[in-house]
Amino acid sequence: MKTRFAFVVALMITVIIGQPVFGQTKALDLISGQIKTATADLKRAEKKFDSEKARKIYELKKESRNQEIKGLRSNNPEVIDAAAISIKTLNTQVDSVSKMESNADVQLAAKRLYELQQEKASVFESELAAAKANAKPATKTATTPDSAEPTPVVAKIDPYDRKIPTRLTKLDRNQRSRSHATRVDEVLISRVENNANMVMTPAGNSGGYKVIFDNMYSSPVNFIARSISSSVKVAVMVDPGVMCTKYMLPGKYMVEIYINGVMSEQPKLMTIDGQECDYKGNLCFNYAFAPKFR
Repeated sequence: MKTRFAFVVALMITVIIGQPVFGQTKALDLISGQIKTATADLKRAEKKFDSEKARKIYELKKESRNQEIKGLRSNNPEVIDAAAISIKTLNTQVDSVSKMESNADVQLAAKRLYELQQEKASVFESELAAAKANAKPATKTATTPDSAEPTPVVAKIDPYDRKIPTRLTKLDRNQRSRSHATRVDEVLISRVENNANMVMTPAGNSGGYKVIFDNMYSSPVNFIARSISSSVKVAVMVDPGVMCTKYMLPGKYMVEIYINGVMSEQPKLMTIDGQECDYKGNLCFNYAFAPKFR
């Protein structure tokens, strides 16, 4: 009777200990599925944006060509002047559309993906801590009459034995992968910071792309750019009326703008992909700015 009672108590303790990890694992799997869906949504939004952007540029260039033909075929000075003005306006619109990197749908999808990744990181850390707390050592020790020193005996584990739980093994593997990715990010960031004063071109090897952070507001502004796909984070404090240059790794970032410790607006998507742009006469690969008025 006592033996049966002890067995029931041990079983209840095992179930109680296992419940948090199981629940958190289900939460992690759920968030992973949501991240997969959000990633697909972002790709669809970007594809739709690129298609609409290309169509708009095509229509503007087509109209510009029509105006050019209209001016060439006319002998009326007024028609020629009007065509020249239209061509100039259309070319300006082409340049403006070409510099567009996203729209509201893309930024919303990117923000959703970013929030889910932050949530997954939080759940992952809590699940890993719970798994470590419940983990048991995989080795046994045995003593012999001839020696007082314990002799380690490594338990032989059949990797194909379905009775052995594999959840902890997967968590450990994910931890190593995450640690490796973090270390790679740190090395790459170090390379960028060590070459911060070098001129970067798409074919260069300085380790980063030139990005401008412009503060047009009357108080200091803290720009924080967080990578969507990794743990890279770049923080820049810029004084009023000052443009600051940073060299960053290529990728997609959500840029947050803080004034007096408070986020002034919703994070915006910033893509660094090697495409040059002109910001106030300065060549760079992207930029972020705090407006003069809030």
